[in-house]
Amino acid sequence: MRGLGLWLLGALGLPAMAPGRPWAPLEQYEVVLPRRLPGPRARRALPSHSGLYPERVSYVLAATGYSFTLHLRKNRDLLGSGYTETYTAANGSEVTEQPRGQDLCFYQGHVEGHEDSAASISTCLGLRGFFQVGSDLHLIEPLDEGGEGGRHAVYPAEQLLQTAGTCGVSNDTLHRLLGPRTAAVFRSRPGAVDFTGDTVGFAKVSAMCSHSSGAVNQDHSKNPVGVACTMAHEMGHNLGMDHDEQVHGCRCREPSEGMHCVMAGRISSKFPRTFSDCSRAYLESFLEQPQSTCLANAPDLSLLVGGPVCGNLFVERGEQCDCGPPEECRNRCCNSTTCQLVQGAQCAHGTCCQECRVKPAGELCRPQKDTCDLEEFCDGRHPECPEDAFQENGTPCFGGYCYNGTCPTLAQRCQALWGPGGHAAKESCFFYDISPNCRSSRSRADMCGVLQCQGGQHPPGRGSCTLNDICRALTTEGGTAYEPVPEGTRCGPEKVCWKGRCQDLHVYRSRNCSAQCHNHGVCNHKQECHCHAGWAPPHCAELLTEAHTGIQQRAGQGRGSSPNEGPPRAGPHHPPGPACQTRGLLHGPEEAAPCSSSRCVQHPLPSSCLYPAGTKAGRQADVHTPSAPSQTRGWHSQAWCS
Repeated sequence: MRGLGLWLLGALGLPAMAPGRPWAPLEQYEVVLPRRLPGPRARRALPSHSGLYPERVSYVLAATGYSFTLHLRKNRDLLGSGYTETYTAANGSEVTEQPRGQDLCFYQGHVEGHEDSAASISTCLGLRGFFQVGSDLHLIEPLDEGGEGGRHAVYPAEQLLQTAGTCGVSNDTLHRLLGPRTAAVFRSRPGAVDFTGDTVGFAKVSAMCSHSSGAVNQDHSKNPVGVACTMAHEMGHNLGMDHDEQVHGCRCREPSEGMHCVMAGRISSKFPRTFSDCSRAYLESFLEQPQSTCLANAPDLSLLVGGPVCGNLFVERGEQCDCGPPEECRNRCCNSTTCQLVQGAQCAHGTCCQECRVKPAGELCRPQKDTCDLEEFCDGRHPECPEDAFQENGTPCFGGYCYNGTCPTLAQRCQALWGPGGHAAKESCFFYDISPNCRSSRSRADMCGVLQCQGGQHPPGRGSCTLNDICRALTTEGGTAYEPVPEGTRCGPEKVCWKGRCQDLHVYRSRNCSAQCHNHGVCNHKQECHCHAGWAPPHCAELLTEAHTGIQQRAGQGRGSSPNEGPPRAGPHHPPGPACQTRGLLHGPEEAAPCSSSRCVQHPLPSSCLYPAGTKAGRQADVHTPSAPSQTRGWHSQAWCS
């Protein structure tokens, strides 16, 4: 989790700071004179257009009694292809420009000789940024106008003081920001709106992978580390983390006196660097929830911003793998210079990739989390585990019905909000709507209004309303309304809460969907058959080995609507004829596969049957060349021709 904060530090542009002596921000700092290393490393990286800032550069500086060598690489992913700058001209008009051909001076890299190290440096006007070795984070700033070789201040991050500020969890400002995204309409709107009081950020809790996965952050500090800490804090909210002060017994393991952890509700005078134990627990819990699935699925390459850059750890168009810069790559399956697989490798990344080979079909890659989840198997063709799938909405579960991978019940929600001992209030409590001034205003016809609970402990920082001493309602995070009964909660036999009303299960439009799966599978949340182990999609009517030919024809079509089949089962014997050994894919390891030729040889890549060159079989058979899993979403399973 430390990497999240470091990534945010490196992603920000580093602003200029007025030089001066004595230096105002700190009383104690170390003066250093960085030295830029000449030699092959820097010269080899110079671009052909001979810009001012090379692709790679190295610096040596002596600080804290040690000599540090920083190896840096230009960060070309800093600005997206659609990046624009808007400013107000002298005449008051608003001007929007899209910079092109800029020679950027922002770098990222590592410290030589230290595996657990990182660096993010701007070289525009001297060196400005940070470098880290182990748990020690050092900041560097220029002291004068001497450029990269001039006097610089180096100091530990914990010495950098800041003005205290608070965090707000969602409000109208954030809703105005995210509203256009929900409506799929994007309009220009004023962004320079200051927060009131000492608030420096807003975000919605557990909103990642939803249309509300955003935050509003204020540029509240002269040093970019302060803004990075705020960004990390608000992103933590999106990932399900609450403020440390609102969790009883929350422990912050920050060793420095006077420092808080990242998710403290109020920023201390020193910038935080670590997450608390409860933040880690919140994150683990969020990642177990169905709403986090977008973080586990392989990204759509067509949606990535900017062109491919080999060495940035993202597999982009034209790349088969990406393990980072050559000096940092530890993946033996990937050529870090070309971002292509090494000879003989089928894959380099993914849950279904082991020892450079795609795991056989049927190996479990994502276990079932609960009753409303479905387990996923490797399909033998792709190195990534298939998309996370859930039981179809309306499947019975623990006294309720599955909804988007969860089993929402009144008891479960009350316990989540009020802690151990919290449970649903009497049924009569739910038939009243509560007015903002905490009065029962009118009766309602069902139980799909305000959530009413009993027992447990009152959550800190939340308002509540108690009626008749037994009906307790809790305000939402923003404090503008009361917690509602969750969508999908059972409100009667074959009925669920849907859009604030108790409605029939048919609102899920999933009437007897599993009937098409021939009793060998169930329907998932996409209304597709999710076949039991050994049965073949799309309708689970055939064993995998019986459907071998059909699967071959679909292998080149990506995943499409085909669910995740399990391990192969016994089927008809192959017709007589020469056979060769295959490795994984649709056949099990070392299982004989048919060949119509008179010669079979072992091929280093999948489906190792080779037809003799010039034969009729060799001319007519499909020839498939292994391409990047990220491009084709898999490996073809036909025989290979030489």
